Amino acid sequence: MKISLLNLAGACVASLAVYVFIGGFVVDKPVSFGSIEPMFQKKLAYGSSQPSPKLIIIAGSNARTSHRCAELEQLLEQLPCVNGGNTAGLGLSYVFERFDPIIKSGDVVYLPLEYQQYLTTKAEALTGPDAAILLRHDKTALARRGPEAVMRAAFMIDTSYIVDGLTEMALHAAGLKARFDAKSFDVQGDEIGLTHERGRQFANFITNSRWKPPTAAAFSDAHGAKEIITEFVRRCRQKGARVIGGLPVSFDDVALPDDLVDSIRKYYESQGAEFLVLPGESRYPRDHFYDSPFHLDEEMTIQHTRILADGLRPMLQQEIASTAARRAAGKP
Repeated sequence: MKISLLNLAGACVASLAVYVFIGGFVVDKPVSFGSIEPMFQKKLAYGSSQPSPKLIIIAGSNARTSHRCAELEQLLEQLPCVNGGNTAGLGLSYVFERFDPIIKSGDVVYLPLEYQQYLTTKAEALTGPDAAILLRHDKTALARRGPEAVMRAAFMIDTSYIVDGLTEMALHAAGLKARFDAKSFDVQGDEIGLTHERGRQFANFITNSRWKPPTAAAFSDAHGAKEIITEFVRRCRQKGARVIGGLPVSFDDVALPDDLVDSIRKYYESQGAEFLVLPGESRYPRDHFYDSPFHLDEEMTIQHTRILADGLRPMLQQEIASTAARRAAGKP
């Protein structure tokens, strides 16, 4: 029997429609993605409750685990601090859009983004976990990204995704939870409890990790994520908020090319943002990392935060003074 091209095309469209329906209305990934929304909600709730000026740290899990806003508030004379760290796999457009509403005039946004986040292409940015999350839970927000984003999200739903999703739904119903949840964070949004002692179980992985930073050429040639960052910096400046770029934490036995740091600095400064390089370029001994090249253990996180506070303090004199004056006047 001959199958016409029209029939074949119709079958393909029908098949895609079925997959999209299942991915958009039936299947979810509560173990892989279930912790993301509660994490955002907790951070956004605290940020919404704090007056300006406030400090907002946004990056992937390097911000979430290796920066301690609760400590920064104490070290910077009660300047409110929101830890917007999440996971580097999420698209930056999704992350920035979630925090946009709490960024106000007078605020300072610190971006110690992971190196690989700068190298994300447009296609990769549109096919991260957030694309599947939006397809399932916020189709209006997905539509606002445009036709290409909708199509890429639709084509993410395949047999493997459905099988994995059904498996996760069954495991979740049986009591298996995501790796972390809202209880793993303090009120400012810092992930807590990653002690040196607990991290010993990952020591072999950390010792043998061959992570290395990108070259300056790779950073300069990257397109996609950098355009998203540029647009975010523009929106912040339009609101009257400052943006300070920074370096993520990494191993001190892996060389960080000077021309890479210089390229990142020039990129931020070309957008009208500032840039901060801490002593040691935020690099620490492997023994003080928890389970990845970007996750310090809790003890070193506090040390890194104190170094960061020393670096930020001279840059935030106006914000610190404003906070002190507000508190002296009895305002919350």
